[in-house]
Amino acid sequence: MRTTLRTLIACAALAALALPAAGAQSDVLFRAMQDEMDRSMSELRLEGMDSPYFLSYRLQDEYITTIDARYGALTAVNDRHARFLYVECRVGDPSFDNSNFVSGWQDIGSGREGTVEEDDYEALRHAIWLATDEAYKGALEKLAGKESYIQAHPQKDTIPDFSPAEINVHIEKPVEHVVDVEAWQSEVSDAAEALEAYPSLQDWEVSFNAVAINKHYLNSEGSRHLKGAVYHYLEVAATAQAEDGQRLTSFLRYSTRGGDPLPTGDELADDIRGMAEELEALVAAKTLDEYAGPVLFTDFAAGQLFAQLFAAQLTPVKSPLLGAE
Repeated sequence: MRTTLRTLIACAALAALALPAAGAQSDVLFRAMQDEMDRSMSELRLEGMDSPYFLSYRLQDEYITTIDARYGALTAVNDRHARFLYVECRVGDPSFDNSNFVSGWQDIGSGREGTVEEDDYEALRHAIWLATDEAYKGALEKLAGKESYIQAHPQKDTIPDFSPAEINVHIEKPVEHVVDVEAWQSEVSDAAEALEAYPSLQDWEVSFNAVAINKHYLNSEGSRHLKGAVYHYLEVAATAQAEDGQRLTSFLRYSTRGGDPLPTGDELADDIRGMAEELEALVAAKTLDEYAGPVLFTDFAAGQLFAQLFAAQLTPVKSPLLGAE
């Protein structure tokens, strides 16, 4: 009985030690982000310049598996992990800050930078420090440019640049990247081989992508998020050439989220045959004379037409100031 009790106690102790390990990565990432944010909000300031009034960090881990086939053979099987850091730094005040101003092409990017992939606290602090310093100096420069632009081009729009929000904390369990690579190699190869039965096709390829993304977000107002998502994509594309020389392309694209299954086997084969037969029919079709008249949009095209021409007009967004010549 004593031996059994000691064993149970030892197992319980090991389990207790193992519990933090599941969230060890998130603990390190959030700790590095929080400590660097505290330092930046209290100490980051150039003499005679504004200090940041708002700061946010997002560390995004991406795990990606890609399987490609062209004609009847596999051409690539890749598995990679990348981590990106996004820094948002605002200087000025909520009514007028450095945001919403474009002075050149360099301002159009997303601010996405590759960063340390290891879960090393000191290395992460160093990387975040460098990125914050660069974002802060860039924010000061953009604020100065925006102030100069406003003086030369007075605006009637007085909408504040920033609105504080309530603190929100939302922590999810990080998603895992689980892919049966061998099974998908077989599916992709079979899909590519299925197109060999259509001699009019000049080129075809099949691509499978599995992506798992975990996002750690933290801002100076106290909000903190950990969100994860899994995406799977499968694309089949084929190209042929009509008698008049025009290149014709058709494709199938499937996407799922959360681990929902993609079409495989007979279901996928039926879709591929339908696509190839439609493409062959287009190759054999007679050309039409010039046409001027009404066009009917259906299915996905109808949704895109409405989204691009009407929805954008019903949901106005504050346009950025364009200071670039």
